Amino acid sequence: MEAIDARTRLEAHLATLGYSATQLVVDSTGTLTTLQPHGTARAAPLPVLRTEASAVGPADIHVTSVLGEGGMGRVLGAKQVALGRDVAVKVLKDESDARASADLLREAMVAGRLEHPNIVPVYLLGTTPEGAPLFVMRRIAGVPWSRALTDMSAAPAFFTTAAEDPLGFHLSIFARVCEAVHFAHSKQIVHRDLKPDNVMLGAYGEVYVVDWGLAVSLEDDTALPRAKDARTLAGTPRYMAPEMIACDAGALSARTDVFLLGAILYELVTGRAPFDAPSVLEQLVRAFDCAPAPLPESVSPELARIILRALARSPDDRFATVDELRRTVLEFVQHRASYALSTEAATRAKELFQTLDARSPLQEESAARAQELFTECRFGYLQALKAWSQNEDAKRGLQRALERMIEHDVVRGNARGASELLAQLPEKNPELAARVREALAKEAADRARVDALEAFQKDADTRSAVSVRVKMLVVLGAFWLVMSCVAGALDRSGIWPFTYREAIAAISLNGAVTVALGEYIRRTKNPSAAVRKLLVTTSLLGTGLLTHWVFAWALRMPLTHALVMFLWWLAGGWICVGMLFDRKIILTGVTFGAGAIAVALWPSCQIFTFGIASLIGYGALALAWHLDERAEAPANAER
Repeated sequence: MEAIDARTRLEAHLATLGYSATQLVVDSTGTLTTLQPHGTARAAPLPVLRTEASAVGPADIHVTSVLGEGGMGRVLGAKQVALGRDVAVKVLKDESDARASADLLREAMVAGRLEHPNIVPVYLLGTTPEGAPLFVMRRIAGVPWSRALTDMSAAPAFFTTAAEDPLGFHLSIFARVCEAVHFAHSKQIVHRDLKPDNVMLGAYGEVYVVDWGLAVSLEDDTALPRAKDARTLAGTPRYMAPEMIACDAGALSARTDVFLLGAILYELVTGRAPFDAPSVLEQLVRAFDCAPAPLPESVSPELARIILRALARSPDDRFATVDELRRTVLEFVQHRASYALSTEAATRAKELFQTLDARSPLQEESAARAQELFTECRFGYLQALKAWSQNEDAKRGLQRALERMIEHDVVRGNARGASELLAQLPEKNPELAARVREALAKEAADRARVDALEAFQKDADTRSAVSVRVKMLVVLGAFWLVMSCVAGALDRSGIWPFTYREAIAAISLNGAVTVALGEYIRRTKNPSAAVRKLLVTTSLLGTGLLTHWVFAWALRMPLTHALVMFLWWLAGGWICVGMLFDRKIILTGVTFGAGAIAVALWPSCQIFTFGIASLIGYGALALAWHLDERAEAPANAER
């Protein structure tokens, strides 16, 4: 319905201009041919240029071939006889067509005013002997830009970047076209028919803007057609600006050519003109509404913004000058590397999000893949921003990738990793920051509980400083065995009787050794609380046993009875210590209990019996602790 309404409005508009839809005819390049305004023939006389020798004189131009044909004219290949150079000659197809004659003269006059490297120079303007106008210009060996747009292999071999980077190649051509048009604007001339068909690519890298037949002057130049008189429909419908459709002569300006250049940019990225349609009328309908199809999502946002600004309906909303458009496009070209990096990073980010969304929480293999993808996409975004700090795609992509990975780390319980990533966010996210703080607090509380449990377990562990304690027991066992053997031998021989004095001295020496070894363990081996308590208890036990001998001596108790009671004290003390700290110590207590029974049964061997009981008791405990230490070593190695 909207298309029908637009068509109705266009037909009504054409009717007000005196045109009918049946008059809409275009030439081979799409330019309207039936609605062109009648030009005014040049009044000044022109020299006669002969293409063949005659009785009047030799030929000035020797025609060799036909290079091309348009709606009203032909371009011939020729040789300028006087200079012997190859040239191109534009002549009329119908020499009797006055309008075509005026148009050809107008084109020659405009092109002759524009001496620029990207505009084909006009060498001569004249007439045939029959009076029909013609002009001589530089001969170009090349192809229209439109051919290279559809087939990159058609571009002249000089343009080596065409196949490697098609968009970059076309944008470089576009920039040179802009230079030519900007120069024309400096001369107050507007082209009005800019399109890839009217750009020629030379065999040696030349780029020429051609066909200035619809060009008008913004000044009151009597020798050129004036923009303020251009009140007829003219141009190529697939590209035409709204003011051209409206035939609003007062609105024609340099910004009209900006629109046409924007239409070329549109074609560069989509492969078709903005108002392309099967018929000329439908093309005009689309141009009349100034509603090109939306650009593909694959077009970079920066380039899309440039195109849409150039194609703005109102001239005031377009780029002010062609040079501004050119410089903006060249800035985009510089940013393309950044866009390429951010696009590649976006591919990695998409796979990352799919991996994170597939399963929660992730298995170990998926989590590793997610981390790898995150690293790749973050690096890509950062490199893109390094190449161009204003790349909004890269900024948004990096923000989203970081946010998703922070969420992932929070779910996995990696609050510290989430906190580190949070600090890298380009833009703050208060909600996510609150979640990370909550996760950090929970992690700290969990860690405190674990530390407390580990500290408690460590303090309750009786396995610390085992090797030193084993040595301590071996020393005590050997001490009492040697002492017993020496004391027993001396006592039996009568050389040195064993009395309470010797017993108290031996117990005191044993206590001193025990305290010294315990202090050494506390200072150098950092024992657990349980082991420290064991050492203290052992020292107190030794003090208690010393007290036993002092009281037994004071009470004049028989030495054998005192020794039996002493052994029972040892047995009971070690059994209590074993019940409190390490049940393997109970074996030592049992050994001393057995020693007490043996002393009671064989008093004559009491000193030797005590030494053997000490050796067995301490040795058995030392062996048990040593075996525990060996069994614990592999487990520690695995951890």
